Amino acid sequence: MWNGGHRQASILPDKKVMWLRFKIFVGYITLITLLAFTVYSFRKEQVERNRLRQDERELIHTRHLAEQIYAALLELSALGETVGVWKEADLSTYQRKSKEACQHLQGLKPYIHFMKGPSRVDSLCILLEQKEQLLDTVMRTFIRLQEVGEIVNRKIPAIVSHVQKTTESPSEFTQKDTVRKISGTTSFWSRLLGNNEESRRKFPTGNNGKHRRPACSVH
Repeated sequence: MWNGGHRQASILPDKKVMWLRFKIFVGYITLITLLAFTVYSFRKEQVERNRLRQDERELIHTRHLAEQIYAALLELSALGETVGVWKEADLSTYQRKSKEACQHLQGLKPYIHFMKGPSRVDSLCILLEQKEQLLDTVMRTFIRLQEVGEIVNRKIPAIVSHVQKTTESPSEFTQKDTVRKISGTTSFWSRLLGNNEESRRKFPTGNNGKHRRPACSVH
């Protein structure tokens, strides 16, 4: 009897110990799980924070590049408006600023995340090069026109003086001919009027307006 009771008493503490060990094991597992979840959450939050900081830096850099590109294109447009008074130095300045704008555009390509963005940047750089060539042609055309205008301004006074000389000589001849014609006409009328006066003196008129012939003497 005593042996059976002693066995039962020894089995009960063993069960309590096993149950206590199980609880401790479960507690450790729970703590480890919580610790792992905490580390995972902290790491995930840290990665998310780093990603947001990187996106923010990328957004700031993209905005800075966009402002530089806008300012460069605006300056190129303003320079292009004055192409009529350009010299070679102005063309060199435009080419340098055009290359800077294209470099800013190329720097913007890695931050463009849609498909057609890089190809559009390349197209814009090609358009800038074509505009540069057109402005070069326009500048040289204006320079040629200016040179032609200077040549014309130098030639016009000589041409005008030559034309004036050529027009003055015929006018002198015309004036002389006119004077001769007037003097000839005047002499003709003066002679005609003189003849009429002589005829009136020779043949005086009567009351009826007819010429009176001299009476013949009868011997």
